[in-house]
Amino acid sequence: MILRLLITLLLLALPSAVMSQSPGTVVVDAVSGIPLRKASVFDCNGKFIGLSSDKGVMPSVPESAYPLLVRYVGYEPVTVRRPGGSRVMMHESVSELPEVVVSSASPKALHILAYVRENSMLTTYRDTVELFREKMVDFMLPAAGVRNFTGWTAPRILSIRSYYHFRDDAGLDSVSDAFPSHFSWSDWVGVARRIPVPQALRDTDNATDTVRGRWSATRVWRRAGGRIYLDADIMADMSNRQLVPHIAGFISNDEIDFRRLDVRYVFDNCDDDEVTADNLSAMSFNIESRGRGRRNERVSRSREPEYVDTYAELYVIDKEYIPIKEARKWDNFSMRENGSMILVPDGLPQLPASTLALIARVENIDTVEIRLKTEIDPRIGRLKVIKWDILSRLKRMARGFVGLE
Repeated sequence: MILRLLITLLLLALPSAVMSQSPGTVVVDAVSGIPLRKASVFDCNGKFIGLSSDKGVMPSVPESAYPLLVRYVGYEPVTVRRPGGSRVMMHESVSELPEVVVSSASPKALHILAYVRENSMLTTYRDTVELFREKMVDFMLPAAGVRNFTGWTAPRILSIRSYYHFRDDAGLDSVSDAFPSHFSWSDWVGVARRIPVPQALRDTDNATDTVRGRWSATRVWRRAGGRIYLDADIMADMSNRQLVPHIAGFISNDEIDFRRLDVRYVFDNCDDDEVTADNLSAMSFNIESRGRGRRNERVSRSREPEYVDTYAELYVIDKEYIPIKEARKWDNFSMRENGSMILVPDGLPQLPASTLALIARVENIDTVEIRLKTEIDPRIGRLKVIKWDILSRLKRMARGFVGLE
């Protein structure tokens, strides 16, 4: 009786914001009604606050966090304006990426251009660094049988824009477009060349298949027509590390403790017993860690722990098989040559107000005045600029995109 009274008093003392949470809201596919697991949920300030459960149930959040934005790569984002709904209906986005056709039997390589949008956060006991970044990256995957050219499956940065927000326990609040320390995990998440499709998804238009580990699902496959989704919990099964080979080396690092490493693939035009990079349409990844990777400088000189959260989405904007001779030229391409040109795919979710405010603050920095007051390092020589036709190719693809500068 006394215990029951104490529980009642505790509930009455909880803030009204907490009492207004709406547990049980499920994220589902609007057509099939299938729950969407691990959909990403962001609060009214654009801050990542959690994932839907394996049954699609959204995390319970206070009313002050609304309106919420629910994102699931391959689907149109949905805004949840107030608590209380039983379902969040999500509609698949329409892929406009054409099939890749190999036009000749001569040795070629698949060149993929993609746009990446990411939010990362680095926190210590004293400091917080928030990062919004967008960039163009590429991948080069030689066809089977090609020798003496390995290409690259890790994302190579072609152009980039970064916006940093710094806060500390002393009240510092500043922004910048540069930071000498690297902490985002997105640069290590590459593409898989090919992945076998489970038997349950073959010769059918709609199916799901779940591969379970000892404690939880390790891979969840879903087919909807010619589109296939793959959700992989990299930490749940060692065999999943082959899906992210470039980041797998960090998992065994004693100084890094991964709390979450989830990757979602979206493949289109799928009609075979395997999905390959030819089918890749989009990716998303959600990574949380205690500690950072090698070659990353520390924010502070103290040995206090550092925590990194990275959420990013990758959208393929062009795929093309090119001759190996041309592929070798791309191998020598330098990102200095095309500056900050970025193609933003049309139809992406609108950036939250907090991110737009950060971008505005950074872009209002008078960088010219700062550079004029900075003494030039005499050791810096004249940079050699190599002409290359990436600009012409990017401009050729510019139709249907926004944000071209």
